[in-house]
This record gives sequence, C-alpha cells and structure tokens, in this order.
Amino acid sequence: MVEIALREAKVEYTFYEVDLQNKPSWFVDKVNPVGKVPAITYGGPVVPPNEPSPASFKLAESLVILEFIIDLFPEANLLPRDPVERASARFLVNLFAEKLRTAYINVLVNRASTQEFITAIDELQKYMPPPGDNKGPQQRIKPLIYGAEDLPTAVYLTHLAKTDMLASHRSLHLEMTPQITLYTTKSSPFGHYVEIALREARADYSVYEVDLVNKPPWYTDKVNPAGKVPAISYGGSPAPADAPSPSSFKLAESLVILDFIIDIFPESNLLPIDPVARASTRFLLNLFSTTLRTACMSIAAFRGSPEEVLDAIDKLQVHMPAPGSGRFVTGDTFTSVDAVAAAYLLRFDRCLERDIGSFPEGEGVKAYHVLRTSERFTRYRAYLATLAKRESVKASFPEEKVLAQLGHFWVGNRAFA
Repeated sequence: MVEIALREAKVEYTFYEVDLQNKPSWFVDKVNPVGKVPAITYGGPVVPPNEPSPASFKLAESLVILEFIIDLFPEANLLPRDPVERASARFLVNLFAEKLRTAYINVLVNRASTQEFITAIDELQKYMPPPGDNKGPQQRIKPLIYGAEDLPTAVYLTHLAKTDMLASHRSLHLEMTPQITLYTTKSSPFGHYVEIALREARADYSVYEVDLVNKPPWYTDKVNPAGKVPAISYGGSPAPADAPSPSSFKLAESLVILDFIIDIFPESNLLPIDPVARASTRFLLNLFSTTLRTACMSIAAFRGSPEEVLDAIDKLQVHMPAPGSGRFVTGDTFTSVDAVAAAYLLRFDRCLERDIGSFPEGEGVKAYHVLRTSERFTRYRAYLATLAKRESVKASFPEEKVLAQLGHFWVGNRAFA
C-alpha cells in the first residue's frame, strides 16, 4: 500500500526488504523500535538503508505513513482536497482497512475458511464501480489507495460512494450552511473527543443524545446505518436533529470525524501544518487511541483487570509532557492527541475511583490508589490535571451523568463473570 502511494506520487525512493524471520538488530535500534514493517526514513544525509542517519525522520504504521505521503505530495491526489469528499474517502479507507485486514489475518494467520475473504469482498463490492462505469463528479473513476497492514491493495472506487450516508457533490460543501449536529451519548469517549475538538475549533454545533438502548429507527435510516455513535450531519437545509436534511452530509467513525473537523477548521491547530510534525502527531494519535481504547474495552465489557489500564497509561507516559517541556503531548499546543487522551483518562480516573467497571468489586479502587499515589505515575497525574482544567474538556464532560451511564453498563457486565 505504501509503495503504491509513493509510485502514484512519482516519488524517488529506495526500498529495503526486511527479513522478518531474521530481523536485523539495527532496524529495531535505528528505525522502528516495535520492529514492524512498513516504516520509512525521510530526510537527513544520504546513507545506506541499513545505516539510517540519526538526523532522518522515522515513521511507522502504514496508514500514518500514507497520510504523511498525502501531506508531502498533495499533487498526487491520493485524497480529494474538498473537505467533504476527503472525509468520505477517509471513511472508506477505514472501512476497507478493517474488512480486508481482518479477513487477511483470519485466513492466512488464524487458518479460518477462505470464505471470509469472499464475504469481505462481497460486502465491499457495492463501493466498487461496475464494469465500464466511469461516472463521477469529474466523469472518471478516481484511484483511492487503500489496504491493510501487510496486504497492499489498490482499489478503484467511484469518486463518491453509492450510499445515502456518503452521497455528496462537489458543490455541496460550497452551498452548505455551517450547521453541525453531533449525534452521541455522553458516556462515549469517542463522542467526547469529537466534541472536545468541536469546542477547540470554536465551531457552532448542536448535540443530540442518542439512546443506544432504545435506538430511534430514524437514526439508522437517516444518519448512520451502522447505528453507532458518534456521527455528525454537516450543512444542508435547516432541520430538526431527529429529522436531518437529506441534503446534509453524514459522517461516522470518530477518528474520521476528527480529521474532518481538522480539515474544515485548520485554524484550530488540532494537527500541525508542517508535514513532518503532522505525521509525528498522527502517529501519537494512533498510538494513544489504540492503546487506550483496548484498555477501556477490556474493563468495560470483558471483565479485564484494572492493571490493564495501569499498563496502558504507563506505556504512554513517555509521551506525556515532562516538567518544563510544555503542557501537552506535543508541547504547548493542545492537539487531537490531547483530545483523545482527555476523553479516556478522565473516564479511567473517575470510574476507578468509584469502582465502576466489569472487573471484580474492589479492584478499581485499588488501581485508583496506585495511580494517585505511586511515583510511577507522577507524569500522568500532572498531565491529567492539565487536561481536566481545559475549558473544552470540562464543558463537554457532565461527570455525574457520564458516571451514572457507565455505572449502569460497565458494572452490569460483572454479572456475567
């Protein structure tokens, strides 16, 4: 996938094939400490690939690298430039990545039936153009580079998806009023960091709380067919939140929404402008969201130990601001990484304090005591205090309401232990 993108961008690059069975020590020491491929080096003096310069910028995670290439070479048109179309494309990137990567791992690693490949492809076919269909807003099919880790895949998609959820026209963004409706539930960390981003961007928006237990049929019919939160509607003619305009743009998946907010409100500084700094921040965003989400799901639904939360926080502490290095992850500017961190860390802190989780009774309070008193978590405590004081975080976190909702669901999962 990454190499296809480099070729599409007509970039001069060198290729070094890493033997994963006999991984060279220099790759882990000097390129990617995690030892995974792909990874890239960028800049620095010209040196042999197996002796990368300390001055070069190193980056891992395939989709993060892809965004970096897009930022460096916008003329390659690997993503549309219009914010609405760009968000639609990113939604499809996430959809294809999840489906194809899951099928790939299950079939080739976990020895599942090859039927999983067939099923995944069949589900994605509705987004692929039929033979001979070259229609789109520019009367052509646009190549969207997409894939899953270790499975580079070039998929030709119509410029606009053929679903109500993604239907839009190039003129739509220009004609829209700036209304934004956020569909969420206050217990959701995903919806919380989207709302934090909207507040940081000083966006004019409204919130509609979706009852996920008694989900209204209009929500899946008119906003998000998957029924998940958060989702947003953007633009279109004025309409009540529970009767959204068909002309408004609908978008789901929290990190895709986050990118959309960044695109339409660049002055919010939720991502840096410089491509290298932007890629570094994206890498951290991916790291924080993946690590914290895994720990959150474990203690919420799968009766995981609160130790998993402590381990996740400890893993991320090296990226949290050290004394004198700034208030936030990347310095003194609040970014999307901090928005994601705030949404999860506040929930962990308040829930463990009140023993809210699917873990055995009393385990949460023990973990809370460790987080609040151990020298091991000094940096975390300072960072959490800074996040908790941030106006965008405070204003979007009605603590008692959030804890009441989480207590109902998370503690309820103990019964299945």
